[in-house]
Amino acid sequence: MEFLLTFLGWLGFSFLVGSFAQRRGRSFGAWMIVSLLFSPLVGVIIVLLLSPIAEKTEPAIQHPEAFKLCPRCAESVKRAALVCRFCGHEFGNTPNP
Repeated sequence: MEFLLTFLGWLGFSFLVGSFAQRRGRSFGAWMIVSLLFSPLVGVIIVLLLSPIAEKTEPAIQHPEAFKLCPRCAESVKRAALVCRFCGHEFGNTPNP
């Protein structure tokens, strides 16, 4: 009976470590397994020492009329740019359509 309670407590704390790691951008399953194998205390200490992973955000919507294509490298650059930031191509004074 004592073993069962200890095992259920260990499993519960490992679940908490996994959910805490998930809130910090880490893998739930991997950190639950780590804490099951070693210890929930070791798992939570390691998760606390690791820096949180920022969520990936979608890039801002770019208006196509605000950009032009570089004739040398075909990358999008701002319409007002005089030099391509990717390849260094110098644009003339006339705007590129």
